[in-house]
Amino acid sequence: MKQARPGLMEVILLFIAMTTLLTAGCGGGGGGAAATPSGTASIHITDAPDLNYDHVWITVTEAWFHKLDTDDLTDAGWIKFPLSTPRTIDLAALTAGQTQEVWSGLNLPAGEYGQIRVFLAPTEGPARASLPSGVTFNNEVDYTDSTGAHKVPLRIPSPGQGIKVLPETPIIVAGGDLKLALDFNVGEDVVQIFRQGRMSSAQNLAAVPTRAKEFILKARLRYFDMNNAGAITGTLVPPATAFGNSSSAFRNISGAFNNMSSSFRTAFQNYTGKNFTIKAEQVNPATSLRQARRATSIDSSGRFTLYPLPVFGTATTATYDLVIRGRNVETIIINGVKVHKGGNPQQATAVSSRPIRLTTGTEYAVDVNAKPAGAAITFYQTLPTDPVPYEIRFRHIDPFSATGSFSTPIELSSGPLHVGAFANGGPITFNPVTPNEGLGGFRAIATAELFNASQLTNVSSLTPLIAFTPLAISAPATARTISGKITVKDAGLDQGIMLITHGGTLVDTLDLSDKVKVGDNPYTTGNLPGGTTAAPLPGAFYDLFVLGWSAAQPDNTTETGSATGVNLKTGNGTADITMSKL
Repeated sequence: MKQARPGLMEVILLFIAMTTLLTAGCGGGGGGAAATPSGTASIHITDAPDLNYDHVWITVTEAWFHKLDTDDLTDAGWIKFPLSTPRTIDLAALTAGQTQEVWSGLNLPAGEYGQIRVFLAPTEGPARASLPSGVTFNNEVDYTDSTGAHKVPLRIPSPGQGIKVLPETPIIVAGGDLKLALDFNVGEDVVQIFRQGRMSSAQNLAAVPTRAKEFILKARLRYFDMNNAGAITGTLVPPATAFGNSSSAFRNISGAFNNMSSSFRTAFQNYTGKNFTIKAEQVNPATSLRQARRATSIDSSGRFTLYPLPVFGTATTATYDLVIRGRNVETIIINGVKVHKGGNPQQATAVSSRPIRLTTGTEYAVDVNAKPAGAAITFYQTLPTDPVPYEIRFRHIDPFSATGSFSTPIELSSGPLHVGAFANGGPITFNPVTPNEGLGGFRAIATAELFNASQLTNVSSLTPLIAFTPLAISAPATARTISGKITVKDAGLDQGIMLITHGGTLVDTLDLSDKVKVGDNPYTTGNLPGGTTAAPLPGAFYDLFVLGWSAAQPDNTTETGSATGVNLKTGNGTADITMSKL
């Protein structure tokens, strides 16, 4: 299900007005040819961080703009902005609403732009010579667990095609400086995978070879207009029982929280709760569900900043509901938080003059079966006083899973919701509320790019496995396949997978464990959205990336192969792939 992002056209109407004024002021006398109208743009990278990672490195190489929603990179009309030197950015460092400018002063002819493509270097590609000290791969996840510190690849399914940023309405460049922030959501879109197969809970992670555990970027790039945005800030504190009865300590803390003592700043480091996420949500009229516009986590002191938050059109304010959740705590909902256009992390709406205290909770685990491999599952809860469900949890399925399950089961809160209304920055009173789904109850929906969403499915502790019917291809597309052969020259491979992407978004996978033998191995994909001769499907171009390895030695045997731009616009496609060692 593709979630709408309304109001983008309204966001940039100011740029049209500026151009109109400039044109009116340029009449008269010289007789020469008029200059082609243009505007400038800058592109910043931002992220919704996750404290589970020490670093998440990506290496950015190019940005392309096109006035059409096309998926063929050979089409005319692409405006390309390659970086003279690739930029390696630590997404995990972009906390507290920080952004990092990567492109500035991009000169673009005036007009409407249907998409942006952002290109990352191949994970093990040649740009590695420009990496910061201590970084091994162009795209890498660094994390620490009970077995020590690890540096593992972050797989990019189709670096040659870039990652599409496709607005619901065109981006209009018409004078002025359009300041865009692209959001890589580390907390949700960096997905753990196990290359030698999915581990059961009984297996010992320490026994798995280091390189067998990796991560893949299942990107859903969205962008924000930083000229028309606001910010929200606040602070969470653990339950009093987590570090003693200290509720009185917070009575005289100012709204800025600048004087919080070091004992509270380190409280989260020794607290059993974890994976704290704060989401700013609005109603999506296309789905009648709330959707997260922006998400973030907390720093070691419990402080969070949500920025940038869109303020659409000519409005000077926008209203958001906050959903605050984590492991081993009960979920909090704050209604009606108002943000102001022109806000930033230093000039943000303080959600409350006091820290927001969490409540210790219990939880249960569920898993899913869902197809295609590009699918993700969103879990919702509904208040008795409001029929529109809130987005509580989101997780991609593991694309390497044969059954379409999570890499590990997801934990859901068994307790009530704690609901309060924004009080213009004053203290908030929370009341426990049982959701319509019941204590510990949720409804879940499966979504995937180019496929219809599932029906909402009831979830509880009594349903430890949720089996979704495979998602149907969205009209007007029809089912198509890609076939060909995979040529392997080196013996020793016994595991393989094909990642199938569209515009940089993972659509599906194909298990190739019986098709990585020496020689030519025929393959045929599962059904993919395509067109017919009578009804061509614009943009039906796919990339294939094949990864092969030995389960016994995944670190030393990796081979890859790829094919780009496989055309399914009018029928089935073909692509032959040759594997080569990294």
